[in-house]
Amino acid sequence: YNIFWYPFISAFAGCVAALVGIGGGMIKGPLLLSLGLNAHVATSTSSFMIVFTASMSSIQYFFFDRLPLDYATLLGITGFLASIIGQLVFGMPARRLKFTFIVIFTVAIASTIATILLGALGIYRAITDIVSGAYMGFNPLC
Repeated sequence: YNIFWYPFISAFAGCVAALVGIGGGMIKGPLLLSLGLNAHVATSTSSFMIVFTASMSSIQYFFFDRLPLDYATLLGITGFLASIIGQLVFGMPARRLKFTFIVIFTVAIASTIATILLGALGIYRAITDIVSGAYMGFNPLC
């Protein structure tokens, strides 16, 4: 049953994630947890997969000269420091105390907050576009 449905669910979730603009880890992490993987294995696997997709996206933006290097450097350094702090605050105590639910709740809380903020930002942008009379149709691909 799982072998048949999870690839379709993953493909659908990936398309929705790409269309909405959320990170793939928001989809892959909970999906791997629902498969019954250990929380540490699920987050590590999800992070490992995201490295490749994020790298390819960054490289594409760089080659098309759409990547502001100062902004990307700032975000890269911030993300690196945040990952170290996250490992110290959540990872080490969770491993030492064997509280895997800390990782699960962290993923769930981050997903919930990101969903709420993404929805609020979308509503805000739609309202400001309507008020300013901006064109809200599709832009040409080329």
